[in-house]
Amino acid sequence: MEQDYVGWEPESWLPHIEDDLRMEAIFEHVTEDCQCEGKRCTGPCGRLLPATPEFFHRQKKDHLHNQCKECRNKKEKEYRSQPEVHEQTLARRKSHYRQPEVHEQILAQQQVYRSRPEVREHRNAQQKAYHSRSEVREYRRNYGKAYYSRPEVQERERAYHKSYWEANRDRPEVQESKRAYGSIYNRRPEVRERKRVNAREYYWGHPEIKEKINSRLKVYYRRPEVREKIRASRGIYDHARRARKRAALGTHTVAQIREQLKRQHYRCYYLRCGQAKFPKGKSAAYGYHFHIEHIIPLSRTEHNPRNDMSNIVLACESCNTSKNNKLPHEWPEGGRLF
Repeated sequence: MEQDYVGWEPESWLPHIEDDLRMEAIFEHVTEDCQCEGKRCTGPCGRLLPATPEFFHRQKKDHLHNQCKECRNKKEKEYRSQPEVHEQTLARRKSHYRQPEVHEQILAQQQVYRSRPEVREHRNAQQKAYHSRSEVREYRRNYGKAYYSRPEVQERERAYHKSYWEANRDRPEVQESKRAYGSIYNRRPEVRERKRVNAREYYWGHPEIKEKINSRLKVYYRRPEVREKIRASRGIYDHARRARKRAALGTHTVAQIREQLKRQHYRCYYLRCGQAKFPKGKSAAYGYHFHIEHIIPLSRTEHNPRNDMSNIVLACESCNTSKNNKLPHEWPEGGRLF
């Protein structure tokens, strides 16, 4: 039992000395002062050890195995490392875990375990640290490109999105989500360029399609409501262009002009004409002839004019041309102040 420790590092002495002392105590326990029956291992080691569960596995309720734990574990490890035994073990475990009751029990245990706050926090931190690694992000990006470029995957994704849209097209949240995503997607420069090229090739490469589209556009632009909308939008566009040239803030829409027209009861804002009623006209943008008037003219940039409804009224042609670029207090004929 004695061992020479000459040349060993001092830090490595203690574990080996403790093992030697433990084996000496076991040997003395079995040979000299032992009051219980010793048991000799029938395995390769053949050691005489105390007949206790510390050194021998229990074979039955009151019996111990003939081989010590060390020999028994070594033999089991050699046996299970054989390929055919390993395959049989895997097949047996797979068939066991595929049983419905066993599978449900495992899922329930996993759900209880993963619902613990400390476990969820640890898993989230671990996944966040893993997915933030540059090589992992690059691998996922390349794998996604390669995966979604397969024809069968593209066909399956297309069929899934089509069926989902047909089943949920009436849900407001789905419509809003699709509209928001389409708005962001169609603003990408590469998408806009691709659509422009495809449309040009499709339009010019098929004369019958070109003729069909042109005939549809002619019918569409001849509608009275479309022509009125175009005329109204053109006026708003001209005002917006003038405002941009003079760095004036604010915008207005066709709907806001219609509301202002109703608020003024289809009459001029100024008193010079006696608040005359706007004349009707089929060719007019809103069904009435009037001018969109800025109370503070856009040309008077020193007063910071705006191009929104806080600075816009509707006036007849005579009042608007008479006021020109004057401020309300510089044009007393209008009868209006700030």
